[in-house]
Amino acid sequence: MTRFFPPLLLALCGGCAILSGCAADMRIFAATKEANDMQAKLAVLPPQCTLGNTTDAGGTWISAPQIVGALGFVVPGLFTFNGPVRTDAFRVALNSAALQNLEKVETRDAQGNWSVAWTGGRSAPPTGCDVVKLAQTFASGRREITEMRLIIHPVFGKVMFANVGVRQAG
Repeated sequence: MTRFFPPLLLALCGGCAILSGCAADMRIFAATKEANDMQAKLAVLPPQCTLGNTTDAGGTWISAPQIVGALGFVVPGLFTFNGPVRTDAFRVALNSAALQNLEKVETRDAQGNWSVAWTGGRSAPPTGCDVVKLAQTFASGRREITEMRLIIHPVFGKVMFANVGVRQAG
């Protein structure tokens, strides 16, 4: 008995094998879609979904261009900057699961020393806000940093953050 596989099906299966499997491709596609959906929500975020003591602060905000994931008992998001930044505040957009489980924000100086910049409240987002913007000054004041780390307690839901950055201080 001869089996017939359409050329398109063979091409798709072969392409997935070359790209290390269709499952990996689908995860990348899903993550990209979730990131785009979060950015769309942030573009029309109502005022009650903006939290922190620096929500209306002007100044120059510097985005963290790099994120490095790490494993452990807590979920950290490690953000590195292109060079040392003198700062006094941070910002981040979080989904509700990330906000409810945010333990603290830490910063690292050029010498490699970590210090607590802010201790989270592990609070629920305001009603109607499945995404929030958090902008907060550092508890310890101005400092020069090279990295920032968000420490989030493990959660069964998806933890998402975006628009991570710091305000440049003079």
